[in-house]
Amino acid sequence: MNDAVTGPSPAPSVGLPEHLVPFGSTGWSVWRSFCARRAGMPYAWLSTDAGAGFAAAHAAALSSLRRACGREAFLEALAWQNPPVAAAARAGVLTRGKRQRYASRTLAAYLARYAAKNDTVGFYGPCGWGAWNAAGTEVGFVTAPDPGASAFLELWAVRAVAEMLIQRHRLWPWVPPRVAPSAALDDGGAYVFDGSRIRLDALPAAVLAACDGVRDVDGVAARCTEHAPAAVRREIRRMQALGLLTRGFRLSQTRHPERQLRGQLERIADPPARAAALADLDRLIAAVQGVSAACGNAGLVLESLDRLDAVFQELTGAPAQRAAGSYYAGRRVAYQDCVDPHRLRLSDTLLDRVAPALELLLTSARWFSVRVAARYLDHAREVMSADGPDRAGGYPLARLLDRMADSFWGGQPSLWGGHARPVDSAVAELRSRWTAILRPAPGANRLEVTAGEIRSRVLREFAAAAPGWPSARWHSPDLMIAASSARDLSAGRFLAIFGELHPTTNSTDQLLFAAAHERPADLRAGIDADVPDRVVPLYPFASGRVNSRTAPPPAYRSPRHTYLGIGAEPPYSPSQARVVPIGALRVHCASGQLTVRSLVDDFEADLVEVLDDYLSTAACGRFELLEPAPHQPRVVIDGVVVNRESWRVPSGEIRPAGDRLVQVYDAVQALRERHELPRLTYCRIPGEVKPLHVDLDNPILVDVLWAKLRRGRARVSDGELVFTEMLPGPDQLWLRDGQSRGYTSEVRLVCVDGQRYRSSRRSPVTGDR
Repeated sequence: MNDAVTGPSPAPSVGLPEHLVPFGSTGWSVWRSFCARRAGMPYAWLSTDAGAGFAAAHAAALSSLRRACGREAFLEALAWQNPPVAAAARAGVLTRGKRQRYASRTLAAYLARYAAKNDTVGFYGPCGWGAWNAAGTEVGFVTAPDPGASAFLELWAVRAVAEMLIQRHRLWPWVPPRVAPSAALDDGGAYVFDGSRIRLDALPAAVLAACDGVRDVDGVAARCTEHAPAAVRREIRRMQALGLLTRGFRLSQTRHPERQLRGQLERIADPPARAAALADLDRLIAAVQGVSAACGNAGLVLESLDRLDAVFQELTGAPAQRAAGSYYAGRRVAYQDCVDPHRLRLSDTLLDRVAPALELLLTSARWFSVRVAARYLDHAREVMSADGPDRAGGYPLARLLDRMADSFWGGQPSLWGGHARPVDSAVAELRSRWTAILRPAPGANRLEVTAGEIRSRVLREFAAAAPGWPSARWHSPDLMIAASSARDLSAGRFLAIFGELHPTTNSTDQLLFAAAHERPADLRAGIDADVPDRVVPLYPFASGRVNSRTAPPPAYRSPRHTYLGIGAEPPYSPSQARVVPIGALRVHCASGQLTVRSLVDDFEADLVEVLDDYLSTAACGRFELLEPAPHQPRVVIDGVVVNRESWRVPSGEIRPAGDRLVQVYDAVQALRERHELPRLTYCRIPGEVKPLHVDLDNPILVDVLWAKLRRGRARVSDGELVFTEMLPGPDQLWLRDGQSRGYTSEVRLVCVDGQRYRSSRRSPVTGDR
């Protein structure tokens, strides 16, 4: 582990790889390219004139929704996300009474997402890339996104079809088994996924030795010449049930998992079975191609998605949707990602403007990673100590991960086993130190300081020699820019705002971002240059954490990385990469240092190196600048906003006199007056994953807030609403289309620490290959 020192050690900028641009004076750099995100629809589609009183405001909001329902782009977005609502909107169904209220609330919630949030989803949230430019800022007009192939099959859906094909066409004999990634063999035995060891007789030992992932079942039987073929087949099934051998086709996160499946089906030796399976797969592929052909016409998209669902259900007997109401869940059989053809170029002088503030934030993020690592190492020691006396051969890593699993996931602060998660204490200390440095005055709306005024204290309070684990070298801040026009932006008349800072992660290493880049090979080369040695878990698909576009796992599976085998599914690591089975890994404690070693080979790594991705998952959504308070001011460092003004309100404060819309509206207006809330905010609601955009003058968006709040209270009864000012505001949206309509936008940077993780060992984490 890295120990804190008196100050960060600057790294020279000379000799930096081509993909990096240096900034600041302590060795930080940023990727030359950045991800550009924007809302898919102009903010004007959502905004309404503030009405004089409830009736006028409600009429204006309804009129805005009716106009939206006449726009093909809005209807097509609804067709992808909520077909019944899309069909009703196309038919102009805004009935009276409760039905009208429900319909308008649902439509308004979607419109707010499409026009006021930088979600990267389909053509209503296209993804693009830009770059820092020494020649100056270059901004063009927003144009329609490039749909490309437009419709893609979800990985979970292709996996479901693959399993069905095996059963329906009895393909099991032609699906090559391999030793499970979590299992490790030694002389006379095998270590399984939970770390336990089983003895192997002659037959299972021969079968395991013959299962190389290339031979099918008959090929394995032919290899085991001393055993009857029937006995070999029974043994393969037994070891698949035990989790020693994989079952099923090898599929990974990619734009076209159906192509991977087709390639494996084409190798089936039985012609009738092969032809029947390929025919079924072709039906699914034809249906998704029909969706692609329909894009651009909301009605046809609805019809083609219905046909695709019907084909999927007929093939699998399973529902065509899953995880209703969840974010990032891959709920439909197909999804849409679109590339934004707009290529943004930002001047290097803009980077110079934000560098002093950004450098201080990143210095504290490095320190934060060290603190997070320390807290989780302490937690690991507590888990192992509570589990009994020291084990002579070390503590099974699989057992430790099982005991610690819930402490890594969840993102937001919450109770875990009756206690705070280890990351929570690191967050509390981060906020405490920043609050002591900034010293916000009670009741103040603004807090402005210069980087020079606080620099020495930041370097002292957040002193750390190096990142806490290998991939903690990366941090991904979201940069927003407020300017009245592209001309003002180019001329330097703008306000820079840092939104979320995602520490310890390269948040662009996700399939939806990588697929939009003009030169994906450059992204891969940058990742290998930044973090050449890293342990990456092979998360099982059954965990529910793997979908088609987001991380985990990272989009780029480098052959240089080491992969931690933790499941019994066919591995998705590169064939030439090293996979270390978790079943044979043990944690050892010597002189306070926690080290992981293998019982079957020479693998050895610090525990934090093995926990790399888990720690990044725990930390990436938790960077916070100030301690929680009823009111936090806008914090500005050297003219750069690093904390937007926000208000915390107990969720129980909103108590309408009744459930009528006017009563809900009046209750929220009273809350707004008590806390002096601005009209335009983003509100985080207890129990909800993402913040909601709310125009407090719009009765329908207020009703959306109330509906989500009631649902949130069922999950978190005593939570808080957190309102954050909308910045940039509607008059500061410089990114415009040909009709001069503004779009909310942000750029996601990848910042790289000049220091690397310092292992406690001399040998590299990957060992000898």
